[in-house]
Amino acid sequence: MSVERTFVYKTLVENLQYPAAPEATCMFDINCNNYQLYDELAKHNAFEFGDYKLHLEPRITYKFQHLPIENKELEKSGLFTIINTYEDLLNCFYFKRPFLYFGNAGYHSNLQSQGYSLYTKVIDYSFDCETNPTKRRSQFIDQVLKLKRFSNPKMLQKSLESTAHKNMRNLMRTVNKEIDPVVYPRLNTLQKFRKLL
Repeated sequence: MSVERTFVYKTLVENLQYPAAPEATCMFDINCNNYQLYDELAKHNAFEFGDYKLHLEPRITYKFQHLPIENKELEKSGLFTIINTYEDLLNCFYFKRPFLYFGNAGYHSNLQSQGYSLYTKVIDYSFDCETNPTKRRSQFIDQVLKLKRFSNPKMLQKSLESTAHKNMRNLMRTVNKEIDPVVYPRLNTLQKFRKLL
């Protein structure tokens, strides 16, 4: 079973969660495992208009300079979610959440080639072409900091709804293309639930 189909099956059929974006109460939230990115965002006071979730890995000894060294849960719901895992990306697609993926060069253009839409009304994705990791991180942070220019996350969320909805539909199209015979017994169940969307 494909990763996408497994994700949608578990979310929709097993957990009965339907795709509806939570109402944004701040401009972004971050849930990834790049501690340097967290620290850089804290250095620029980005968490005044964003929020973060942090689970420290005991075996990693990164020395935070601008952030308290403690686990933290999200308190607000960000409009943009900063992520760096495929599972989190699928979560954003399914729940119609705008996202920024912090990863290798060309990742966002690769998503476009798969039929997904980017949030070009708000974000300049030129950082996606930068191959130098330090420069790419700096350009990425610049785009996050520019979110501060918007004062109303709920209003901005409304204007980005159609793009988020297109991405959710594209995920469903990807799931429908699955032709592995092993998944057929589950396919009917999933199709029945999809009719409710």
